[in-house]
Amino acid sequence: MKVLGIDVTSRPSAKKPLVIASGEYRRGRLFIHAISCHSSFSGFEDLLASTGPWVAGIDAPLSFPRGFCEYLGATGWRDCCHRVRLLGRTGFEQSVYAYREKLPKGQSLPLRECDRRAGAKSPLLLAYVPVGKMAYEVMSRLFLAECRVVPFERPVRGMGVVLETYPALVARRFIPGRKYKHEVRKTPDASCRTAREDLVKALAGQAFSEYSGFSLAMTGQVEEICVRDVQGDALDAVLCAATAAWGHTVRRQGYGVPPGPVSAEGWIVSPDLLQARS
Repeated sequence: MKVLGIDVTSRPSAKKPLVIASGEYRRGRLFIHAISCHSSFSGFEDLLASTGPWVAGIDAPLSFPRGFCEYLGATGWRDCCHRVRLLGRTGFEQSVYAYREKLPKGQSLPLRECDRRAGAKSPLLLAYVPVGKMAYEVMSRLFLAECRVVPFERPVRGMGVVLETYPALVARRFIPGRKYKHEVRKTPDASCRTAREDLVKALAGQAFSEYSGFSLAMTGQVEEICVRDVQGDALDAVLCAATAAWGHTVRRQGYGVPPGPVSAEGWIVSPDLLQARS
């Protein structure tokens, strides 16, 4: 099975590209063989247009809190994507701010249940870490794509499967409390680099195999890219691929999405969230 991990940015450029980790899952082993960087969304769009089979983990919200969808007048995930796409980027951002102004003080950044369990930011956050803008870009394109988006049902012709993933969950487990993304380039990167080295080693170790149920290996070049990338985007893409591979192994159990209304707003696929308390 072809496995992909995608680290999204709201405005891909040469300086801050969209990063895709490509691998193959076979017989209890995930092998990551390439990292590619894209200065536009064209590479992402080409991926979504491919018929598959493939499974991809995306580091961006693939849905919004129920209240915002209702504010837009949307009925269901596909209709929400459609309405968001029609708004355009500026109109979407204006709608987010208008909705947030209506919320009680201290509750202007609502979370989905999966965000609460994962410790993730609100899909309506537009500043600092603009996950809302990333969600807009991804969902607008998923609306047009012929692939399955878990846990939402819609008729599709392609054999690709898209999962929402959150690489921080894996990183927290194997290098708890440590930063691997260097935010200020003018200062030394030594501690973050060491954290990246340790995380790369952990992914190839027995503990990760026990955590995921399969082994993971990378080419030497991919390992080097992950360690050298001070922004941590390449490593995030690999972590997304690893989580997508886990989702594939439990596809007969809904890709790891819990049954019932808890996942109606969408779900971050992860073995950790199945164990987390609501």
